[in-house]
Amino acid sequence: MFYKKPYSYYLIGVEYRFVGDQVKGGPGWAFRNNGIMIHGQEAATMGKNQDLPTSIEVQLLGGKGDGGRSTANICTPGHPIFKRR
Repeated sequence: MFYKKPYSYYLIGVEYRFVGDQVKGGPGWAFRNNGIMIHGQEAATMGKNQDLPTSIEVQLLGGKGDGGRSTANICTPGHPIFKRR
């Protein structure tokens, strides 16, 4: 969602679940992968062919049924927050 004015303080409440099967031939990274984009660049600054805004996303990942899978990971499309050495 984009708003006319920027927000610097907000609360987000979310309930989520995954239902159904993965789309046949879908990429492995997309398996039960969802997220909440909690902060992103202004819509006016996005390029015409830009896939995602530079943002901070909290990933919500569903389990595969064969052990644990971490969730609430941070994902930063378009803007790495850690520099490899």
